[in-house]
Amino acid sequence: MGINQCSILDANYGWWTVEGDLFRTTNGGETWCKLPPIRLGKDLMRIHELHFVSRMLGWAVLNGMGVSAELPIFETHNGGQSWSPIKLPGGTGVYGMSVIFESVIFVWNNERLYRLIRD
Repeated sequence: MGINQCSILDANYGWWTVEGDLFRTTNGGETWCKLPPIRLGKDLMRIHELHFVSRMLGWAVLNGMGVSAELPIFETHNGGQSWSPIKLPGGTGVYGMSVIFESVIFVWNNERLYRLIRD
């Protein structure tokens, strides 16, 4: 069974991921374009959670199944064209997230809840 996540921003913009492949629509789902996937090294990563707060700004929590390393949360500033990791103190991995406002994000794992303030 595949892992699917979606983030719908408004009547036109949305993102959808299936088995690590990432797609975006800018016309309400009439057409979808494939975006570059998130990779960790050479490995294609599956997305556990996907959240966008604008047409450019979004975050992804990766699915860590089969990966021994603690996975960071990833952030995009260009609508999913590229992603950068956000590392937490001590290399802690992230298992879930909640976006409160564009600049306030809560992420958690089995041990702690972190509040991130983004500029």
